[in-house]
Amino acid sequence: MIEEVQDFAIILPDIDGTILTSNKGAERIKGYKDKEILGQNFSLFYQQKDRQAGLPQQLLELAKREVYCS
Repeated sequence: MIEEVQDFAIILPDIDGTILTSNKGAERIKGYKDKEILGQNFSLFYQQKDRQAGLPQQLLELAKREVYCS
């Protein structure tokens, strides 16, 4: 069902940020086909300045703390 949603980009990364699945909305909104995006790190969705500032990694660490410490 999630794969068919087209109004929202739904992307599932693993604990390290590697993209495991994405839906049709992600392809439509972000422009990546599954074969292009699967196995890539989710940080590619962030602007260069945010990647250089470490924002994707900070958010990943926050998510890990929230999930594993709750």
